[in-house]
Amino acid sequence: MLYFAAEASRAMMEGATLGSVWPWLRPEATGDGHPVMLLPGFLGGDASTAICRQYLRRSGYNALPWQLGTNTGRESLQNDLLKRFLRLRHHYRQPISLVGHSLGGVFARELARQFPDDVRCVVTLGSPFGVMDVSAVSQVVRMVFEQVSGESVEEKRQSLLHTDPGSPTGVPSTAIYSRSDGVVHWQSCIEEESELTENIEVYSSHCGMVINASVLAALTNRLAQPLGGWRKFDTTRLSRRLCYPKQRKSSA
Repeated sequence: MLYFAAEASRAMMEGATLGSVWPWLRPEATGDGHPVMLLPGFLGGDASTAICRQYLRRSGYNALPWQLGTNTGRESLQNDLLKRFLRLRHHYRQPISLVGHSLGGVFARELARQFPDDVRCVVTLGSPFGVMDVSAVSQVVRMVFEQVSGESVEEKRQSLLHTDPGSPTGVPSTAIYSRSDGVVHWQSCIEEESELTENIEVYSSHCGMVINASVLAALTNRLAQPLGGWRKFDTTRLSRRLCYPKQRKSSA
């Protein structure tokens, strides 16, 4: 509850921090220009991912908005997302990377699960794709979600997750999460690690993940992984030890 109460102030601080380091924030490798679609979180829209998209473009990626207005979580919106994804895939004629914040990440994983050959990789930012019961989501957020979407959290989970939520999507997948997330429980944002999956812990609020400097650095590193040559993010490197918590068992 304390983390939830501090969400706004923490996100503002993360935004201020990003502003101060923006001139010096550079990716480890220049992007290859491939398309990357960003999916906003619940009640967010393209404005919420604008700074992230700007940084990705500066880093050498074709960062694309989702252009579907506010993410209300409604089924009709999911159908519109599917249509937009297929249009983009047809237009660019190459696999698309998907980056989803919170609920947007849940949608991104389901797209990858349906179209693994058309998705290059998935990166989720504080996305509760592993929700097993309603207690994993803040009570306030849960009430708002149910009022706006017209579905309970459990109903939405059942409609989206046709398989084990911890099962692989079939593409390289990175789950970025924070143990101090004030909106969803961090354990609902991680998955079982395999050769194509990983979890990266960061110091971040839930709302601030799309403007957190450490998150952006990890994101560009993940997007820079070559097709067929994906490797996991190494947090033990000296240059990263101060920015990321020491790797520990995600299920702890």
